Parts: sequence; structure tokens; C-alpha cells
Amino acid sequence: FLLNFILNGVALFFLIAAVTGSLNFSVLSLIGFYALSWVIGYMTILSPGGIGVTEVSLTFLLSLQLPVAIASLVAIVYRFMLTIAEIIVFSLSFKKSKYD
Repeated sequence: FLLNFILNGVALFFLIAAVTGSLNFSVLSLIGFYALSWVIGYMTILSPGGIGVTEVSLTFLLSLQLPVAIASLVAIVYRFMLTIAEIIVFSLSFKKSKYD
């Protein structure tokens, strides 16, 4: 999980840099923000995949360094990016296993 959190935190850093045009963010704090929001979403029983809960907690944590509107946008876009990445990986693995 540690490598996953690190890579997602770095990806979050680049997304924030693209949205804000600034690189004045601590990658370590973003790794921590992502990891904490993921754990909160994971522990939520009534929300499949932590959807909604993860984004709200990530928005709250990012709002410590960003305006709430930008933090919300980043959290939603990041969830969308993760979903697309999971679909791509699933599709590639399904296609590979189909031909093996």
C-alpha cells in the first residue's frame, strides 16, 4: 500500500499543479492527504468503494492548502482519473488473460 499511496500522492501533486499552475505544494503532505482520505473511505461501511466519503475527506484536507472550490474540483477529477485508470488496467488484464 505504501507504494500506491506514494504514487497517488505524486499524481495528485501533478494534478494540482496543472489546475493551479503552481508547484508550491508539499508532495509529502499530499501523500498523507491521499492516504488518510483513502483510509477514511475504506472504513466507511455504507459507501461502496468509499465513493463520496473519500472525495469529501480529500476536499477537506486539500482545503487546508487550497480554496475549497479548487480542492473540490481536484478531488472529483482525481476520482474520475483513478476510475479511468482502473478501467484501462482491467481491460488490458482481461485482454491479456483472454489470449493466454
